[in-house]
Amino acid sequence: MRLKNGKTRRHKYNARGLHVCPKCWSVTTKDKNHCHPDVKSVYFHSTGEYQRFLDLRLLEMAGVIQNLERQVRFDLDVNGKHIGRYTADFRYTESGEDVVEDFKGFDSDASKLRRKLTEAIHGVEVKIVKRAN
Repeated sequence: MRLKNGKTRRHKYNARGLHVCPKCWSVTTKDKNHCHPDVKSVYFHSTGEYQRFLDLRLLEMAGVIQNLERQVRFDLDVNGKHIGRYTADFRYTESGEDVVEDFKGFDSDASKLRRKLTEAIHGVEVKIVKRAN
């Protein structure tokens, strides 16, 4: 998490994200993309989210799912007032139906509320995927 003075600190749940090269999907450092230096790295909020993305990419290459998107934003507007925004981790098409998916290591009360608002306002069901134990 970036602070106003330019320094960074860990998220309150002590989660560590990672930077990934979007061409070969290998893990890189924040400063340097060693495999493709001309390409800016992509940030994942957790290693579990990154692993789920790799699984979904394999399904997309196999033709099981189509139109895989990352970090899909839904605006939460009620009676013309902007309440907030919900960002789902993935959206894809499976068997002709849109699937919105969110990877959760820990599901907070605020996340549950935003998810319920998204389901009520936009009419989409958010599928929760948790890490395998």
